[in-house]
Amino acid sequence: MAEVAVQTTPFATTTPMADYTRISDDAAILLRRQDFPRALNVLQRRAPDPRRWRWAFRKVSQCSSFQLDGAKQQWMRSGLDELVTGIGDDPLKRELALDYRIATGRNASGHILPFYTARELWRLAEGFGLPMEYLTHVTELPKHIDDSVDTARVIIDCRETANAHREEAKRLVQGIAPSDCVPLADQLARVAADAQRDASARWQALAQRLIGGSRVAR
Repeated sequence: MAEVAVQTTPFATTTPMADYTRISDDAAILLRRQDFPRALNVLQRRAPDPRRWRWAFRKVSQCSSFQLDGAKQQWMRSGLDELVTGIGDDPLKRELALDYRIATGRNASGHILPFYTARELWRLAEGFGLPMEYLTHVTELPKHIDDSVDTARVIIDCRETANAHREEAKRLVQGIAPSDCVPLADQLARVAADAQRDASARWQALAQRLIGGSRVAR
């Protein structure tokens, strides 16, 4: 295997290791060793994809954020940030920007996600049957209607709300027999579950509209 150029890092020198079949295996092994520079290097030299590569990116981001501090954490964050901004696949880049925000609490540099003001978010949400009052309960919004929103935060919160509605729908129908003759309580539970599924779909649709919006970040 060809040697990879060694970068100057605040970490101790590590022993080279051979590639494994899956990048998820590479990342898991290196993270157990706390060999963060080579975990980042594995991500840099492999072709990005939405499945195993993205899984590895999430794990490296999460573990380095929790286990490192000071100069080491800053070095890793800079490397991960450059990795995100350098991705050529725009849909994948946007998902990675959200993963990066969840893992580190910081937005990746550059303008990866679309830009929206609170007024524009209000109008988009109402198009999905989600009044602004609903938004104020699930995400943080600016004080002034024409100020920009934190797009990453809003998308993450919309997705979490969609998941919560979906799980509530599953809970409501647990134990209901698949029969036409069911007690009134079970019928009402089915109606409530349908409402929860509808709400989940609307929140998910809003999140998808925001992440793939036509607005250009500024």
